[in-house]
Amino acid sequence: MEKITKEWSENFPEQAKPDIQPPYSSDLTFNILSFCHPAESKDFYFTTEKHNGWKRFHMDKLPEEAKLLFPELNNDNPYVYTDFTSSDTGIVQRIDMKNHRAIAEAFYTLCIRNVLQKNADVINPNFLNDTQFWYRNDTTGLTGYHSYSKFTLKVQQHTPGGMPELLITYDGLSYTSLRPLSDLNELSELNPDLWHHVIYQKRLYSSRHLPEAAKYHPEEIFPVLNRKLTDWLKISIPLAVKSNRYPEMYQKIHSFYSQYLDNEAFRKVIPITCWKKVSPENIFQINNICNDLVFGEGKLHTDVHIGLKANGPYRLPECNKIHFFMIFHEENATLAETLYDYLTAKKGFLNLNSYTRLALYYDRNLNITFHDKANPLKEIHKKLFNHSLSPDSTYYAFYLSPYTRFEPDPVKRNYYYKLKEMFLQRHTVVQVIEQNKLKNDTFKFSISNIGIAMISKTGGIPWRLNQEVEKELIVGFGAFCTQQYKRKYIGSAFCFSNDGTFREFDCFPANETWALAGTVADALQRYRNEKPDVERLIIHFYKKMSEKELYPIEKKLRELHLGIPVIIVSIYKTLSENHLVFDNGCIYKMPLNGSYFQLGNHQYLLCVNQRDNETSVVKTCPLLIKLELQSNDTKLLDDPELVERLMKQVYSFCFMHWRTVKQPPIPVTVRYPEMLAQMFPWFDSETLPEYGKKTLWFL
Repeated sequence: MEKITKEWSENFPEQAKPDIQPPYSSDLTFNILSFCHPAESKDFYFTTEKHNGWKRFHMDKLPEEAKLLFPELNNDNPYVYTDFTSSDTGIVQRIDMKNHRAIAEAFYTLCIRNVLQKNADVINPNFLNDTQFWYRNDTTGLTGYHSYSKFTLKVQQHTPGGMPELLITYDGLSYTSLRPLSDLNELSELNPDLWHHVIYQKRLYSSRHLPEAAKYHPEEIFPVLNRKLTDWLKISIPLAVKSNRYPEMYQKIHSFYSQYLDNEAFRKVIPITCWKKVSPENIFQINNICNDLVFGEGKLHTDVHIGLKANGPYRLPECNKIHFFMIFHEENATLAETLYDYLTAKKGFLNLNSYTRLALYYDRNLNITFHDKANPLKEIHKKLFNHSLSPDSTYYAFYLSPYTRFEPDPVKRNYYYKLKEMFLQRHTVVQVIEQNKLKNDTFKFSISNIGIAMISKTGGIPWRLNQEVEKELIVGFGAFCTQQYKRKYIGSAFCFSNDGTFREFDCFPANETWALAGTVADALQRYRNEKPDVERLIIHFYKKMSEKELYPIEKKLRELHLGIPVIIVSIYKTLSENHLVFDNGCIYKMPLNGSYFQLGNHQYLLCVNQRDNETSVVKTCPLLIKLELQSNDTKLLDDPELVERLMKQVYSFCFMHWRTVKQPPIPVTVRYPEMLAQMFPWFDSETLPEYGKKTLWFL
């Protein structure tokens, strides 16, 4: 493991090609350890009497003959309890560990916890059969916090009679205060809303569910740090680096295995054998995979910035009259000129006109200055709606915001959203720029991102993936839950092809399933006007779709007299940290780009990265995308050609993030709607303005 870590640290930071790049091999393994049952059956005592700390099981999890031993069990009282010991409390029952998975998994989880708790600094069990273990890292007392590496162990047994497995994940870092709660609140100045989780006697607790004993001993309570608490404490914690997670995950998981699991004491209770290999029949590759991007006049390049600078956008906006203007506080006229200098390459190195190929005109007559920094909206609204705007021109505003997105005052933080809504009502797109960033010379590197977003927001297409354009109806849904109101909203987007041309966006509360179905029906109606022989409906959804959500969609299809199949591709917005595939023959440890792996039950892991072949040298190592397929015609999901086409669609939409030169490996069909759902709840209007349904204003 030290050799692997050294090899990575010496080669990866410099992005240099290693002298000897190991050949790609079929040595692919999951982050799963296989093990066998220590005993085929075990005796446990069960009782219908509830005991604190005992494991609860539904009567359906017991053997059939055991149910006769508890005649008092019924639908209103269906549970039995056990502590997995022969305590003579209750009725003894022999359990077949192969065929009663729930009981076996819970028992093995308890065994693991008992073995590892001695060396773990914090234990965090949950209601599922997994436990998270925290291990304190070496940090100096000068940092003001303790740092912990977190690992989760989950016992799983997929089929009755199958062999159990141990899934190991690395969950990153958490931080706790060096000082206990008694010290932090010595002067009664610590707002209890600032801390949400604490460590007390090696256990993680929510602040709402502290045990009674902990309340008597605040000197033993250590708050887990979050952004608000670190601001109050005036300490800073390192930002997580997410670009190179794959080799980090490999190193952390295998180091954890070597230090805590690869020993006689652990094998005595959980006889682990080896890392689970990926079966060849579960390994697939998207055909004709390509990372070439198409820019202006059909020119190709693999680099977003270089390709756009040399060739311009793939498709220019229809409007060739784009007026831009600025909105700023009356004291910041100099900063507005600084921004203008960056946009025109008087500062920095990139001219926005030549970079975007847009006919931009700085219309200073439209500039808006405001006096009241504490509440600028009223002044901006009055001046904006007094402007005379031509319907033959497109208008683009730059707002120099005095506040950052981390502004602690929620009223000031929400000015960002109110401003977005205000400009949509005037059919104008606004780009918010934090004014303090203009004082930093590194702002020059932001001009390329500003240009990409400007092309997109004004109706152009910066680039597309170099593959055949397919006509297919795809409706994407993403969700966001506001922390303040605890209400989830769903954003939607639909397109008729894979070239990035989105037809419409919308947003609505997540509990309005009729709105979800209505969005799908509207998209179908429009698609039928262009392609009457529509074969199927494909939905990219942010989670596994429930029957409650699917039923109104199927009902709408019946009302439209469309007996077409519905295929739902559930795309989990966070990259998979719990399911990983390691290529042990590669220094980066991640599989080839475009490969995908079947986990079972129509679940897949998809690789979207820069490792196109065995000798590729990559800049980032993103994790896998986890997908799950559903359909009202399940036979379709067994067609490998259709599955490959669905994977290729997801892959394509990962290369359409038109707000940055960096392309995160998440398809925009769920990411764009999520961004919309993140903003819309703060609007005053209950419906999205019509102009906002047709443009990428939220980028």
